[in-house]
Amino acid sequence: MKKRGFINSLKIWLGIKRDKEMLQIVDHSNMQVITVGGMMMAVIELVMIVMARVFVGENVHSMSRQAWLDAHLPAYVMLCISSIIVVIFAGYYLKNGLDNHVMAVFVEMLYIAAGVAFGAYISYMDYISDDQIMTFYTMFFIVAALVVLNPVFALLSFPVSFGLYYYFLTMIHGWRNGTVINYFQMCIALIIVSIFRYNLARLNAEYRLMIEHVLRYDVLTGALNLHSLEENRKSYLGKQIYVLMADIDDFKYFNDRFGHSAGDDVIRRVVHFAEAETAFQKDVYRINGDGICVYIMDGDTDSVMDYAKRWMESVRGIEKNGYEMYINMSMGITYGTPKTVEHLINMEKFADREMFIARKQGGNRIEIENIKKISKDDLDDVMNNSSMDDNNLDILTGLPNLALFRNRAQKIMINMQNNEVDYCYIFFDIKNFRNYNERYGFENGDLLLKQVATILQSSFKGCLLTRVGEDHFILITELDRVVDKIEAVHRTVHTLQQDVHLELKAGIYEPEAGDYDVSQACDRAKIVCDSIKGDFNSIYKYYDDDVMKELKKHQYIVEHIDEAIEKEYIKVYYQPIIRTVSGEICGAEALARWDDPKYGFLQPMEFIDILERNRLIHKLDMFVLKKICETYHMIRDEGYHTIPVSFNMSRLDFEITNVVKSVEDLVNEYQVPHDMIHIEVTESALIDNLDYMKQEVNRLRMKGYEVWLDDFGTGYSALSIIQDSEFDLVKMDMVFLKDYNTNIKSKDILATIVDMCKRMGIKTLAEGVETVDQLAFLRSIGCEKVQGFYFNSPQPLDEIMRLLHEEKFVIENRARRDYYDTIGRVNVLSQAPMDYFQEVMEKATKDSSQIFFSGFPLAIAECLENDRFQYILANDKYHDLMKLIHRGSLSESSDLINGLSEEYKRLFREGLSRSKKNGTMEVVEYEIDGRKYVTHMRYITSMRDRDAILLALENTSYDNLTIV
Repeated sequence: MKKRGFINSLKIWLGIKRDKEMLQIVDHSNMQVITVGGMMMAVIELVMIVMARVFVGENVHSMSRQAWLDAHLPAYVMLCISSIIVVIFAGYYLKNGLDNHVMAVFVEMLYIAAGVAFGAYISYMDYISDDQIMTFYTMFFIVAALVVLNPVFALLSFPVSFGLYYYFLTMIHGWRNGTVINYFQMCIALIIVSIFRYNLARLNAEYRLMIEHVLRYDVLTGALNLHSLEENRKSYLGKQIYVLMADIDDFKYFNDRFGHSAGDDVIRRVVHFAEAETAFQKDVYRINGDGICVYIMDGDTDSVMDYAKRWMESVRGIEKNGYEMYINMSMGITYGTPKTVEHLINMEKFADREMFIARKQGGNRIEIENIKKISKDDLDDVMNNSSMDDNNLDILTGLPNLALFRNRAQKIMINMQNNEVDYCYIFFDIKNFRNYNERYGFENGDLLLKQVATILQSSFKGCLLTRVGEDHFILITELDRVVDKIEAVHRTVHTLQQDVHLELKAGIYEPEAGDYDVSQACDRAKIVCDSIKGDFNSIYKYYDDDVMKELKKHQYIVEHIDEAIEKEYIKVYYQPIIRTVSGEICGAEALARWDDPKYGFLQPMEFIDILERNRLIHKLDMFVLKKICETYHMIRDEGYHTIPVSFNMSRLDFEITNVVKSVEDLVNEYQVPHDMIHIEVTESALIDNLDYMKQEVNRLRMKGYEVWLDDFGTGYSALSIIQDSEFDLVKMDMVFLKDYNTNIKSKDILATIVDMCKRMGIKTLAEGVETVDQLAFLRSIGCEKVQGFYFNSPQPLDEIMRLLHEEKFVIENRARRDYYDTIGRVNVLSQAPMDYFQEVMEKATKDSSQIFFSGFPLAIAECLENDRFQYILANDKYHDLMKLIHRGSLSESSDLINGLSEEYKRLFREGLSRSKKNGTMEVVEYEIDGRKYVTHMRYITSMRDRDAILLALENTSYDNLTIV
């Protein structure tokens, strides 16, 4: 065995033994190489022809110019023509996807012959010294290295070719040792190149075949998979085909009781028996978890039924841990002669339906339907003829599809109203189904949908039921005890959940007399179901007058958005954004409000979600941007400092429009500086298509716009989003400040977010500020900007202009903006803010047993031109130390420091000057009440009349660096 294995391996390695698939791949590879190599060779020879005619001198190798041209040009021309011919043949081979080994060999030999003949001819014409054989060597090396030759061919052809060439040369020029040495060197080199080139192609081919096998075959069972079925359908057309769909009854129960390994054993056994049958030609596919599809090409009804029965018996008697698993199978069979792929797919659906019927009737059954009677024309009738519309089924659940549901529902509505029977539509939505799919996989998700369909059919007996969308169901049923049935279904579905919380929400709509509009009834049932999605106390709701009013308002908003924009019923309000360190207005957020002549003042929550659901939100967002641009010019013309304005953009803006172009067109039209426009993107907008949104955000930033991440902290993927995307500012959601006074964790979370953003060079803004304590805390942790009702609520432009005229606002100018932006980069929560205190940290590590987070007393202060000193902000540790030293607040400490001796002020001034000039950290020591203190200072930035410095205060009277 070992010897035979070695011999077979050697044959494969030498290219003697090749299977058909590998031969096809090798041929295809050769054609690709020849196409590129031939084109390059043709171009090179064209260049050589031109150069030969133009640049060759009068004396070449002791020959006249004309004689040299006569000797060489024919070779160049012939090689050029040959190269063009092989490129044409190889290109035709590739374009048409041919599988013709003879043609491939012909093209390969033509390519090799042209190259070798050219090399031999030119070498012979130029043969003067021993090394002139290199031309021949070069050409042979090229064709050998490029084309995947059979190594045995190389072993035979290379020595023969060189032998003949060497013989003719020695006949003419005599024996030369150098030629012999070159000859043997080249033979060995070319044989090695050919063998390794071939085996590289062989390994690539084997890898490709392995990948194709993985794509086409089920990993667990080795059966063909659904991808193979989709590829193979055309091969079944025009043949007598039996389609057999099989499913293991209650397979999930066995998985849960005996374990997944037992379930895998069962599936493998089922597939093994299906494949082991040799009575007829067949293909076996595993199409989902426990679903098997068999295509039988040459059987008859009796033999196929016999095969199906024996197959069902094959799964009996499997034992696991001493227990026998009583496993049943349900099967559905259809047969016919499909003429089109559509016809064949419907045969699969019919087989699936028959299997569903068999399982519904208790399982362990076989249902068969003859589809031979249904021709292509008959199949078209099936889709439109109500007498045959049973075949319009949902392929997953076997329920009527939506088209069939609508067709039957209208007849049911007319019949029930004629018989004075009360009935209703119920729309069901499985809450958290998406999370269930992500947690347990699509196969288990499909199984859950089948189970829900069965539960609904069982609870609402005799109803007309369909599945719409992924996890939605609609049914029409009598109104009697409908609430009891919904609650029973809800309880049963609740038991199906595992670690994912599942609930079934229901919306109920009762049509009025004479109302036969099925689509409208379905829509209304869905609307009322959607209205309780977030209501944990409600599992169902009736469609009533309030819902009707909401629906009318919904429709009104959709139909009147263009009018509202044109007549400016939509107003843009502005809410100031405040710089924490200065208290000045450093920006504003633009917010849309709708003052409608019919419905009055509409809040954003009343119309923004509706516009998004109807894909109209881009109209509103572009209108807001246009008004921002107009406002910029108005405020500038009034002589006030302009400030940046931010506005929100929806995820749908990026899907519906070219956002970058739309924004650029408006901003350039009004000639607004790009740094005056800030674009807010909500965290949830990035979740569905992060890669695309990341690309669009980068495009906007490259144009000079700041892009902010809005509502940070409310989504489940917040940290991954901020890690994977580039943002200029993170806007912390107001939810963190709602329970600020009662939940101490809120402070820790806000401080952590600010620290994290500072480390990444991202600015921070907190919204929802309502108290002075909240503002003081945000300022102490270094949050640069805030907004909220503590400062001002959103105001219309007229009110903003009035406040500006009355000088109620202090507007930050551009110079101060740059100044405070630089200060904002300092992280007072860090142990080494801006890397200014590396030396201090090294000292602390040596002197202290542990370093506490935010353990240094840190502050940012300003030195004014008149040598006055004032604090901008400080962390908690600095506040505590000031109280210990000066027995007062931070502002009182400023006054005390300003009252220190002129000698201390001189030392402080000189230290600041050195830090400003050299970019170094400086130290100033002083003593108060017998305690010694050291101030570490570092220059940050300057504005006309002041310098900003970063301070760390060390109490050297104690052993430890900090007070904890």
